[in-house]
Amino acid sequence: MQNLKEILELAGSSLEKVVKYNVYLADMKDFASMNKVYIDFLPKPMPSRTCLQALPPGDGTVIEIECIAQA
Repeated sequence: MQNLKEILELAGSSLEKVVKYNVYLADMKDFASMNKVYIDFLPKPMPSRTCLQALPPGDGTVIEIECIAQA
């Protein structure tokens, strides 16, 4: 999440300006851990979120997060 925060800031945006997150987990057993970080890290009110299980790209990645944010 820190990486995402930094990328948004470099693009002239911020976590506060995110309107939608898409979260892709390699295994849904990681949902509770991801959800705790999501709740603890993000400003309130939290934006809309979709969370799906997806095949990992094969490089050890267990989570991928994409977002749509206002500039």
